[in-house]
Amino acid sequence: MRKIILLFFLTSISIFTSCSSDDDDSMLDIKNEIVYEDSIIIVNQMGIENIDSEPGYSNYFFYLGGMLDEEIIGFNIELKLPIIDDNSNFRPGTFSYSPITDLNSPSFHYNFAELRIGNDPIRVNGGNIIVSKSGTIFTFNGTLTLENGKDFTINYSGDLGMTD
Repeated sequence: MRKIILLFFLTSISIFTSCSSDDDDSMLDIKNEIVYEDSIIIVNQMGIENIDSEPGYSNYFFYLGGMLDEEIIGFNIELKLPIIDDNSNFRPGTFSYSPITDLNSPSFHYNFAELRIGNDPIRVNGGNIIVSKSGTIFTFNGTLTLENGKDFTINYSGDLGMTD
């Protein structure tokens, strides 16, 4: 089911990205990138979607994408936010890797993330993503560890098109 949601989500991002204007001057000062090994991948696609919920949590799928040497590079993560006072809206927090969702001790975390290089996914098994917010602008910064032992970083800042 997760792969079907991912395929639908990536397809819809590609359609919306190809239809959007290339004249977005408001994003010129923001450094949106994925850094892996010695490569800097400029992020030209972003998406976030509330995909489902489970007891006590809202789950959001977040995607960043770009190109490197004509190869698609993508970062996918399922962010889990504890529902507080019936508020399931996306909000800032520090998301840590946790392979198991603890329903008795709600926390900001993720248990699924991957870096895709072309068609090859590499699972994430450690690291934190810090999400902050100023006005309508969300900023995502993180250093994550892959199952191959290598670290990479993500940086993204922009309006997610979400309201409180």
